[in-house]
Amino acid sequence: MRLLRHVWQDIRSGQNLDIYITAPLSLVVAIFGVIGIANQSIVSAAILTVLALLLSHLLVTRNQNEQIQIALSKLEINQSLSASQLMTNGDDISEIIQLLRQSKQAYFWGTTFTTHIPLLQQYLEFGLASGLEAKFLLVQPSSNALKMAAFRAKDVSESDLNNDLLRNIRRLDSIAISSKVGKLEIKVIDYLAPHVMYIFDPHLSSGQIIMRLSTLRVPDTMRPIIKITRSQDLEWFNFYVEQFEIAWQMALPPTP
Repeated sequence: MRLLRHVWQDIRSGQNLDIYITAPLSLVVAIFGVIGIANQSIVSAAILTVLALLLSHLLVTRNQNEQIQIALSKLEINQSLSASQLMTNGDDISEIIQLLRQSKQAYFWGTTFTTHIPLLQQYLEFGLASGLEAKFLLVQPSSNALKMAAFRAKDVSESDLNNDLLRNIRRLDSIAISSKVGKLEIKVIDYLAPHVMYIFDPHLSSGQIIMRLSTLRVPDTMRPIIKITRSQDLEWFNFYVEQFEIAWQMALPPTP
């Protein structure tokens, strides 16, 4: 009864009429052909009619699928993420420490890392003892890039920033020299990147990037942070890894 009720509702609403016509027609023609009532020409004509109805149904279905795809694409566009969903802010180093502790490779690209290098020192030493490969790319001391960094920073003089940079370079040199297993490399460049970037395991599927965008005269806690994962954003992940590698090739070891 449910089936008959469903069929009747379809017929009243004009849905699937081609199926309800094709099925009985095919059955009748088949029976007539078996018992010899219908000759071959009638059977052939009926078959062509059935095929025509099936083709029309396929065309309608294809058109409906195209309309659904268009609607879905519009829905995806309308549901694009807002900037607040893509970016955060703050200066929480705990996530960086966690990623550093579980990574085999770590790249750091920034101006001086004034506060972060001292906080990360023990974790760098622990990682190097376990075979970590780390690269630090900083601005060149007493360079045009450093002058621009001081201009961009909030309440920091050029001389203070340069002293912080030299102090951290010496600190990193000491860590690198004391390492017996892993490898820590340091380079400097006269270029002020538009971000501070932490790259973890760039060649593994678990790779992640934490990027803090540059700003003008605002505290570090207000700088926008973007996170990129290799598994979900492969194109942009590879783009920023390549940017680091280009800068690394152009950079030089710091002079004593």
